[in-house]
Amino acid sequence: MDLKLIIYNYLQTQQLMSLTTLGTNPWPAIVYFIADQDLNLYFISHPHDLHCRNLEKEPRVGIAIYSSEQPNSGDKIGVQFSGSVKVVNNLEKVKWMLDLWKKLIAGKNGFRPQPGDLLEVGGSRVYKVLPEKIKFFNTKLFPKNNFQILEF
Repeated sequence: MDLKLIIYNYLQTQQLMSLTTLGTNPWPAIVYFIADQDLNLYFISHPHDLHCRNLEKEPRVGIAIYSSEQPNSGDKIGVQFSGSVKVVNNLEKVKWMLDLWKKLIAGKNGFRPQPGDLLEVGGSRVYKVLPEKIKFFNTKLFPKNNFQILEF
């Protein structure tokens, strides 16, 4: 069983993550994300938002990704990450992320930004989450322990 591939495939079914940053106080934010095959997560936010200001001080984060539509009973699936975040400055990587963004997230709502729109006009930035530890819950796949852990 290739746990990394299983987690990647699960992440392709999700769009939102809960991102908790550290600053004066911990702060949660809900952001849209894209995942690459190395399980890095990418999101777009404005640097003036509190979670981004916190990231300037402390790049470590906690993340939870799951579907809130799961019933109380029955199989459960979700993922928790701990890791660090950095701003993506590589133009090719930014373009790659925005192309995926258009295809997977924004295109579903009719919004089709151009690569420079979010970064220059709105002042937003692309952020990359580098995972250090991933806890993947899947009660159907792992009926005994309910989860597996992947460390980097």
